[in-house]
Amino acid sequence: MGLLAVVAWLLYNLTFPAYARPIPGTPYVLRVQPGVPEADVAQVTASLRRADRHLTEHFGRTTTRRVNVQLSRFSPCIPFFPLRSTSTAIAAPNRICVNTRYNGWPTTRLNRPLAASLIAHEHFHTLQGQLGCLPKPVAREYAWWVEEARHTWGGGRSCTQA
Repeated sequence: MGLLAVVAWLLYNLTFPAYARPIPGTPYVLRVQPGVPEADVAQVTASLRRADRHLTEHFGRTTTRRVNVQLSRFSPCIPFFPLRSTSTAIAAPNRICVNTRYNGWPTTRLNRPLAASLIAHEHFHTLQGQLGCLPKPVAREYAWWVEEARHTWGGGRSCTQA
């Protein structure tokens, strides 16, 4: 019984069971877990398209490599962290994960501009990672506030200008 529980716990943390839904014309593939409301899927899709358009228009480029956009309902965005303890959303060069169950998302999604800004913020981190200028996690503390402020500003701009 104990071994089965350990295997289940490892699978819960190391896999992301979800169905794939590519967003046509973009490098994004949504990975949606059962239980994520369709309204959340639509909100994230529209926000990614808006952020993608903004980056292309204002910076002349956007992400070019595939990005898995995980909409989490029961798996943690950061393996081995409790679902309630992780951020509302996180990003890496090839991944965005939105925790749709806890933290800020249930409230944020009710405010469409704020939700769009959050997704755009993570999109900027993805582009930064694909360009090779996203600091390693251990090196981010030196200027965390500059890093996050820049992406928060960019996320807001993409909502007002797109």
